[in-house]
Amino acid sequence: MELRWERIQEGKEEIIIRAYKMTKSLEKFIHDFKQYSMELYGKKEDCEYRIPIRNVYYIEVIDGKCFLYEKEEFYESQQSLKEFESRLKNFGFVRISKSCILNCRKLKGVKADKNHRMKVFLLNGECLIVNRTYLASVKEMLKKLSEGGENPL
Repeated sequence: MELRWERIQEGKEEIIIRAYKMTKSLEKFIHDFKQYSMELYGKKEDCEYRIPIRNVYYIEVIDGKCFLYEKEEFYESQQSLKEFESRLKNFGFVRISKSCILNCRKLKGVKADKNHRMKVFLLNGECLIVNRTYLASVKEMLKKLSEGGENPL
């Protein structure tokens, strides 16, 4: 396989992949590249920031305001949780409660909890609760990620 880079002076930037057939590893590469390049926007102390989705641990609504959480920082967003859920569902994000969406790629571990709930432990040390209404969706996302060659846990 050959990798080539070419500088352009004007026009639309593009990446072209030429292959005899689409393989699982090529699909994963394309998906990972899309995730690597996709950004969200958040605000903190009157400054706007671009936040790569690969850095987002979870998105939560508190008192009607939507927040994006990274490893140690958080930002406010004008988008709704429903908009984020729709936009990020193919990138390992899944709803875990009425007010929270989780990036399953940031999981360190999971543990069954009482009342058919689940505790999820994140790489940054935080712990979130998956409500039983969303438990099946989380399990399905974890299965999907592991079948795609990823090991979220």
